[in-house]
Amino acid sequence: MRLKLLHFILVIVIVTINFSCKSGNTNNADTANSDTAVLKSDSTDEEVISGGFIGIKNHSMMQKNNLDLKGDPDFDFASLMQIHHKNGLAIANEEIKYGSDTTMRNLAEKIKEGQENDLKELQNFMDTNNPGQTNDSFLKEIKANLQKTKDETEKSSGMSGNFDKDFANLMLLHHRQGLDISKIEIKYGKNPDMKKLAQNIVKHQDDEMKQLEAYK
Repeated sequence: MRLKLLHFILVIVIVTINFSCKSGNTNNADTANSDTAVLKSDSTDEEVISGGFIGIKNHSMMQKNNLDLKGDPDFDFASLMQIHHKNGLAIANEEIKYGSDTTMRNLAEKIKEGQENDLKELQNFMDTNNPGQTNDSFLKEIKANLQKTKDETEKSSGMSGNFDKDFANLMLLHHRQGLDISKIEIKYGKNPDMKKLAQNIVKHQDDEMKQLEAYK
């Protein structure tokens, strides 16, 4: 009888842990501090970005705050977009793993595929290029944009607990910020490959945002 009781208690504990892991984007996570929020790994990205949607938001802000901008539009675009896309992959992976709406899950798969392809191109550029001449006008504009991004992320609403809607809301914010970075690259960039990539990002993310807005 005692062994049966211990077995029952163990089963309850395991079930509770599993349920807690799946609830990584609930309002309770919103109140967690950033150190706690990034412990749990929900992402399959090679750079593990964990802690559910709240952890992803915290990671994005931390990385962009610590970025050492060089002032070269193409090089800084590639650096920023790498960070941006890795966080986008983490958001998409969360939806693929936990989402229940077929349309949103399919969109997450599409976003993941596109951003993985972009990351290969961005990494190739970073591996074969060094920062060039500083463009002061670009540097001023991109720094203002990063401050705007930080303010928007801090003011964005907490998680509702509806995984698909939270995915749509967070990916919309993510895409808007990606569009801003890409448009600055189109304005100041000199490298034809990076400018073309920025133009493709604007086109694809604009289309994806229409689908996200329709669900929201």
